[in-house]
Amino acid sequence: MANQFMTTGEIADELGVTRDRVEYIVRSRKIGPVSRAGNYRLFNAEQVEQIRQVNANPGSPGTPAAPTHAAGTGGTTN
Repeated sequence: MANQFMTTGEIADELGVTRDRVEYIVRSRKIGPVSRAGNYRLFNAEQVEQIRQVNANPGSPGTPAAPTHAAGTGGTTN
């Protein structure tokens, strides 16, 4: 990590995930940005590491798993 801070997009690129995945982790774990630059939220190295850990271990205790959608749950019945 060359910069002191990273944006959501930079974190997503580094982890090889979507921005939505990073946003989900940030919201569910209540990881707030340390700073803002215009419309960009900036995260420090400690916060990036928290996001990295949650992404690497989505099923660990206290870590919410990514939302999933079950097949066939469109609301219709036969």
